[in-house]
Amino acid sequence: MAAVAASQYAPAPRQQLVALLQQGMTGTELRPHLSRDKWREAERIVAACRELSIEILPVSSARYPYRLHEIQAPPAALYVRSAAGPWNPPDAMLAVVGTRAASVEICGFATQVSMELAVAGFSIVSGLALGIDGAAHRGALLVGGAARDESEAGATIAVLAHGLDQIYPPSHEPLAEQILASGGALVSEYPPGTQALKHHFLARNRVIAGMSRGVVVIQAGARSGSLVTARFGADFGRDVFVYQVGEVDERHSGGSQMIEDGAIPFSDARRILAEYGLMPASPHPEAADGGRELEVEAFLREHRLTEVDLLKLELEEKVERLPGNRLRLKARIREGQ
Repeated sequence: MAAVAASQYAPAPRQQLVALLQQGMTGTELRPHLSRDKWREAERIVAACRELSIEILPVSSARYPYRLHEIQAPPAALYVRSAAGPWNPPDAMLAVVGTRAASVEICGFATQVSMELAVAGFSIVSGLALGIDGAAHRGALLVGGAARDESEAGATIAVLAHGLDQIYPPSHEPLAEQILASGGALVSEYPPGTQALKHHFLARNRVIAGMSRGVVVIQAGARSGSLVTARFGADFGRDVFVYQVGEVDERHSGGSQMIEDGAIPFSDARRILAEYGLMPASPHPEAADGGRELEVEAFLREHRLTEVDLLKLELEEKVERLPGNRLRLKARIREGQ
């Protein structure tokens, strides 16, 4: 894939700050290196973050996402909102991205893939945009929402192209609140008060790719911004997966080209998980009724299971979906697991 120079999207003053912070400088030690105006601006940002409960993670922090250290021109600092207190970035993160103009069907597929990746233990990273991004976050939230205790809760991280004192698009404010309530986080390299500008989205895409172990592209036309995220991912040595469709049209043309350039094609989450030697672990030992057919709702009620539990059983081929909202048991299932 064509290379993208990450440095062209990182403001020069931040590169200097990165170098100083990587030397271990904090607080007043930085003051001689900043103009009076810059120092006053820093004080204003710190005060605003304190008021808005936004955490500042400098690049020198032990909790700064370690994969971001690997990229050229990492953000000098990350601004983080997390309802769970000090944010500890998950180890296993996968970016799921795609076009804003996705169909309902493709958004549903993105939600399903993200849900299955989250069940397998990945935290889903995306950009909170309309279309695929929102669907990806919602897929991860389904896992967290159905978890029976906090240790099972899935998390999703939204990387934004503006200050965390606002949400763009505004229609995704409820989704942002759900992400926080589920134990996820909102992340930005921009301080409070920064508006969403076009070039900020390009820079945001490099952070999404930089934080993640791999980049999953659901749908991308020839000019989709998700192609930029994928190319950053390739530049950073990340795995790049692209949903492969049988008949390519302009809505998938960018993804098709990425596959020709070396991206890994996939048709479902199993292919992605296989790349990492993973399949979702299930808490359900085999125990009753192989061969039975019954309605989905009756099965969940009878065995005291959730939709997420059912998904795990499907992935392990212990149940088979049938037309008419029915399923067939292919193994013995213990109740209440």
